[in-house]
Amino acid sequence: MNRECTKNIGTKAKKLRELRDFNQTEMADLLGVAQSTYCRYEAGIVPIPAETQAKIAFILGLSFHSFQHFEVDKLFTFIEKMYWTEK
Repeated sequence: MNRECTKNIGTKAKKLRELRDFNQTEMADLLGVAQSTYCRYEAGIVPIPAETQAKIAFILGLSFHSFQHFEVDKLFTFIEKMYWTEK
């Protein structure tokens, strides 16, 4: 996995974790890794193993596919459209 891809997956993990109102320590505990390791995952310093990605997706209530293909820009565009359509 290249550095950019690793960073992308880490960014997705962070955004989704924040949306679900988990902190890094909670996620690390649920995954059975050190908080420092989880921090490195989110920062894109080390790749997140596929098995761990699947666990992250499960913890956050997503399918593995949804986690892999999550795009924060599209989510916020959708939320904005919903908000403005309702007004």
